[in-house]
Amino acid sequence: MPDSYFVTVLGHPAGRGGPTLAMALPQSNALILRAVGAPDLRLPYAEMTIELDPADPERVLLGAPGLGETRVAVDDRRIAEQLAALAPPEVGARWRTLQDRGRARRRFGARARVLALAAAIVALAAGFWFGYDALVAYAVSKIPVRYESRLSALSGSAEGPQVKDPVVNAAVQHVVARLLQTIPNSPYQFQVTVVADPRVNAFALPGGRIVVLSGLIAASESPDELAGVLAHEIQHVLRRHGLNGLIRKLGVQGLFVIALSGRGAAAEALKSVAPDLLNLRFSRAQEAEADRGGLELLLTSNVPAAGMIDFFRRQSQDESGTTRALNFASDHPTSRHRLEVLESLAHAHPAPAPVDWGLDWNDVRARCRAASAPKIP
Repeated sequence: MPDSYFVTVLGHPAGRGGPTLAMALPQSNALILRAVGAPDLRLPYAEMTIELDPADPERVLLGAPGLGETRVAVDDRRIAEQLAALAPPEVGARWRTLQDRGRARRRFGARARVLALAAAIVALAAGFWFGYDALVAYAVSKIPVRYESRLSALSGSAEGPQVKDPVVNAAVQHVVARLLQTIPNSPYQFQVTVVADPRVNAFALPGGRIVVLSGLIAASESPDELAGVLAHEIQHVLRRHGLNGLIRKLGVQGLFVIALSGRGAAAEALKSVAPDLLNLRFSRAQEAEADRGGLELLLTSNVPAAGMIDFFRRQSQDESGTTRALNFASDHPTSRHRLEVLESLAHAHPAPAPVDWGLDWNDVRARCRAASAPKIP
């Protein structure tokens, strides 16, 4: 067995250009480190610290109080084992325990990666077996919430300037605040903006961004009706319907990228379709989910559901004869069946007392009509 071993000295002034290669010379009470052109370093066994490198669980880092931030890295497992054998028994035992722990951690990490890959493959196979929807749902679960706001920013904004009227914005935020106070643990930071546009519409984007057109507020006969629309849109965000639609646009190849790659690659794949967010239409099932969840959110917020149902009923009467993206009814088709479901759900719960919003709603509507009117030069 040789009596000297090569190790790496990290963070020592002698190694200004980077790590320094040194020869480790075990002695009875210390480990001596000898590097070319530098004084010897002495690590007394009695003061020696032994730890594992967080980035490499099989790499041992040695230190001592007198060395400050300097660490001695033992990269070769065989050298580490021999140095541990030559150290005093109590130091050697501590060293070997750490090495065993590092090897176990590496084996566990490798096993976990294999299991994760196997789980992804099984999930993909299950998705194709049980249906495309299951595969999309699995891909959605792989995308962290924080990425959704970035995708929303890439989608651009709705046509038309934002309404700057403080009375309108204060009224909208007042309604929003009542709804959001019942979901304090939501991972989303909701941002509701009003855009000057005569169309009766509102839409939700991933990440908590909701756009309400001034024409919709002007068409709402009470704050309860606006609350119903906002509750519906909030549910689209919470249920990640926009993200679901984007992933569907990627197709099967994109689904494989998301399911089998890291989060960074998944986010890059979604960037390519983010501009399509404003043109996405939710499925009938998603609209029904947003209806039910929105009505439940209203009731939890002690807002009567009648306003939501009345607004949807009036808009459903305009479904025929309207073109895509012209109004709320075209983006949110409200069938007779959906209205019946909402009415049934509302009747199954005690109606909350009327809300005193403290708003001059006629004034708010008039301001929105003015903001929606064409500007004459």
